[in-house]
Amino acid sequence: MKKLLSACIVFSSTVGLAAPEVTSIIVRQLWPWSSKLRVEYQITGATGSTDLDASVTVGGVTTPVNAEYVDSEIRSLDKPVSGSIVIDAEKQFAGAGNNFAATVSLTASDASTRKYMVIDLSAGKDAASYPVSYLSDEPAGGWTDEYKKEKLVLRRVEAGTCSMGAYASTTGLGGQNDIYCPARGVTLTHGYYIGVFEVTQRQWELVMNSHPSQAGIGDTYPLENMSWEEVRGMTLGTNWPYSAEVDASSFIGKMRARTSLRVDLPTAAQWENAAHAGCAGLSGLPNGTHATAIDDSALLAYAHIGSAAVPVGTLQANNWGLYDVLGNVAELCVDRFQQSGKMESHEYGNFRKDPVGPGNSYTRTNWGGIFRVIRGGGFSDTDYHRVSLYYNNYVFDISSGRTAYRSTSVGLRLAVNFAAYPGE
Repeated sequence: MKKLLSACIVFSSTVGLAAPEVTSIIVRQLWPWSSKLRVEYQITGATGSTDLDASVTVGGVTTPVNAEYVDSEIRSLDKPVSGSIVIDAEKQFAGAGNNFAATVSLTASDASTRKYMVIDLSAGKDAASYPVSYLSDEPAGGWTDEYKKEKLVLRRVEAGTCSMGAYASTTGLGGQNDIYCPARGVTLTHGYYIGVFEVTQRQWELVMNSHPSQAGIGDTYPLENMSWEEVRGMTLGTNWPYSAEVDASSFIGKMRARTSLRVDLPTAAQWENAAHAGCAGLSGLPNGTHATAIDDSALLAYAHIGSAAVPVGTLQANNWGLYDVLGNVAELCVDRFQQSGKMESHEYGNFRKDPVGPGNSYTRTNWGGIFRVIRGGGFSDTDYHRVSLYYNNYVFDISSGRTAYRSTSVGLRLAVNFAAYPGE
């Protein structure tokens, strides 16, 4: 067991009428010979939803505690007064030796000041870490190209209930209402952040030092033509939903290592909740209305359809300020895809709390659960029914966890999870 010699208090620096403050912390071994630490804290001034951030200082170097090594909820705490978190010290202090002094710090922040998370990628592929900051609102000048190239911005989504699927009265499902109906309520018990924009070519290049895209080339164009191997990896990264581990060399793996955050692709449930912007899901559009034809201005205001992708954020955002949830490039989700007679069975059966998609027992041409879900439709989906279907429902699989399949009309939007992944 590593030896921790000191602990300190860090007060919240957030601005507000009643900013929460950590007033005391006690660090102790969870039990004798345990490699885990319990950090007990007290907070004053928390009048609403509160976030905690933990950091450690060893040898004069301060680093954030990796969210994967904390087994307690530290986001969206409801008016906390006291509590505790448990840190896996063996993993957090790997490589520090057997005896050393460490300072454990906690900071409390008003969650309302953290509507947006900003990850600074400007240090590029060789960076040991990417700084993470928060904004209470969109910048006065809007999301400039800086947030589409050197920085990656995500919007906060709180826990709650959303609707997945389509109602029987919904039109434009290409005669497949029996598969995608009826809509059903799904409960997401933990919040998350999700990308305001699709990941761009410049953002990918800064992390991966590669440029796979082919359909519309430019720093602020959406990334596409990447493989599952590059996104999550072919060794550990194919095991969802049994494990959330990814290959260290993958895009997700590098983002996790350099931010200490639970970065991943969104689940299909997270994606649909964000794309609908919390509305009831009665429509094919992200503002709660319904288009009637491929050339309907209501549809084309949100969904780019053409011969190639366009820069992210070119069209209107949905009601939560998320761009390109329809069209431009279809977006990869972490869930496996299973096609069957009903959306309910190919999605998650009767499991309607924090759905993570089916396991790998389903067999399609004897490939056994290797297909992944994509959502939102791409620029090449010229038929209106397909765009609406892509938005409201699960779609035909196009990415494989066992091959190097690529598509110039498929990209991704990142998510950062508040709580532990499945299988942990």
